Amino acid sequence: MISDEDILLHLDEIIANEDEFIDDINFDIENNDIEVTELEVTDPPSPDHSPIVQRNFRPKEHYFDSSKCGVQKHEFGLNSNSSKLEFFKAFVSEFLLGKVAFETNRYAKQYIQSNEISHQSRVNAWKDTNVDEMYTFLATTILMSRNKKLDMKDYWSTDPLLSSPIFRQIISRNRYLLLHQMLHFCNNENQEKGNRLFKLDVVLDEIRTNFKAGMVPFQNIVIDESLVLWKGRLSFKQFIKTKRHRFGIKFFVLCDVETDFILDFIIYTGTETRLLPYDANIGISGAVVKTLIAPYLNKGYNLYTDNWYTSPILAQYLYKKKTTITGTVRKNRRGMPELKNKLAVGDVQSAHSKNIMVLKWVDRREVFMLSTKFDSNLDNSGNILNAFSAFKTVTGQNMPLANFQLEVIRQLLEKYGGNTVSPRGRPCTKDQPFRLSARHFPSDVKKLASGKVQRRKCIVCTRNNKRKDTMYMCQECDVGLCATPCFAIYHTKQNYLAKPLYA
Repeated sequence: MISDEDILLHLDEIIANEDEFIDDINFDIENNDIEVTELEVTDPPSPDHSPIVQRNFRPKEHYFDSSKCGVQKHEFGLNSNSSKLEFFKAFVSEFLLGKVAFETNRYAKQYIQSNEISHQSRVNAWKDTNVDEMYTFLATTILMSRNKKLDMKDYWSTDPLLSSPIFRQIISRNRYLLLHQMLHFCNNENQEKGNRLFKLDVVLDEIRTNFKAGMVPFQNIVIDESLVLWKGRLSFKQFIKTKRHRFGIKFFVLCDVETDFILDFIIYTGTETRLLPYDANIGISGAVVKTLIAPYLNKGYNLYTDNWYTSPILAQYLYKKKTTITGTVRKNRRGMPELKNKLAVGDVQSAHSKNIMVLKWVDRREVFMLSTKFDSNLDNSGNILNAFSAFKTVTGQNMPLANFQLEVIRQLLEKYGGNTVSPRGRPCTKDQPFRLSARHFPSDVKKLASGKVQRRKCIVCTRNNKRKDTMYMCQECDVGLCATPCFAIYHTKQNYLAKPLYA
C-alpha cells in the first residue's frame, strides 16, 4: 500500500491560460513556518460552507474497507500463470472484436451497394472479416506505433532503406488498407442526432465496463486530464499549448494511485459532454468529478485533483459523501479565504473551517492547496495500459511497458495470425510469431560458398541450456532445429522450455 507520505506533490499541466503552474515540488514544512489565520471568505458562506470555527485542524478519518481492493482476477479468470495475451483480452475481448467485425462487414456491404466501384478499386476484393483477422489488424496497428513511417504504405515497402518484412508476413498491404477503410463500430443507419460519440459508443461502453469490473481501487484515487493526439477534422478537437501534443481529444481520467489502473474516463465533446446534472455553484469541472467518482462515494476514498477541479463547494459535497479531497486550488474560487500575508520563499500560511483546510506557500509563485484530509501536501498520478497494470499486480513480475506491449503483439499474432512469407535478413533472437500457425518444413542448413557444410545451434536445445549443433533448420522461421524431436516441439508447443524462463 502507498502511504500518505509517499504521495508527492505534483502540479498538473494547465488547462487554461490563467492556470497557476510551477515545477514539481517535494519539501518538508516545519511547524514554526505555519501561520494560522482566521478564514475570511470572499463570498458569504452558504449553508454547506462553514466559516472558521477552530484553530487546531484535525481532519476526520472516514472508514475504508480495503479487503477487496486490487485486480478482480475472478472477473476474467486471471491468475499468476496467465499469459500477457490473456490480460490484454480481459479488456479487449473476443466479444468486443466480434462486434467490430460484424459492423465492419455491415458497413462494407452498405458501401459497395451505395457506391459505383471502379474495376481497379481494391474494394472489389472485399471479403468479410472475422475475430481472428480483427486481432491481427489490431496487432499490426499497435506494432506500427513501434515502427514510425512517413506513409502507411511504407510499412509494406520492399525498398531496403524502408523495408520492415514483418508487416508483409502478417497481412498484405491491400487487405490492411481495405480493413482500415471499412473499419466500423456501429450501424450508420441508426445515427443519433447530437451524439458526437455515436460511432464509438459500442467500443467505449465495452471498454469502460471492463475497466470498472477489473479493479476495486485502493484508497487513494486521482482525476487528471489527458490529450490524445489528433490533427484531423473534428468539431470537439482541443488546443492546449502546455501539452506535449497540443492538438487532440481531451479525456478526463480517474485512476488508482497505487497501480495506475484507469478506472473510468470521460471524453470531452463540448456542450454535449456526458455529465451528471450539476448547478452553477459546482460548475463543469465539479460535474466531471461528480460523474467519475459517483460509484466510489460513501466508501472512504481519498481523491486528489489539480486546480481546475478543486473548490470549497466541491470539497463540502464530497465530505458529506464520506470522501476527502486534496489538491491545488485557484485563489479566486467561491468560498476561498483571503490569505493576504506576504510570505518569504518557503513560508506557509494556512486557514481552515470545520472540515476544510486551505494553505498558501511561496516557491517561485504563490501556490494554494485545499484539503479535507491533510494539514499539509499531496498529488501523484499517471496513465498506463490497464492490462499491463493488472499483469504486474497479479503476477508480481516487473518489466518495461514497451516489452509487455511487444509480447502482447507477438502472442496475438501467434494465436490469430495467418500464413507467412519467408523472413529475410539477420535471424531474430525472438520466436517467430507464426511458428505455431503456418506451414513448416525441415531443410538443410545452407552450405558456405566454399562448399563446406554449415551447422546451426538448435534453438530448442539452446533455450533449455543444452549445446547441440544441427544440420537442419526451418526456413520459414529461420532457426536451427534438430530433425527430431525439436522440430515438432518448436512448431506445436506454446512453451517449449523444460523450465519456463522470463525474458
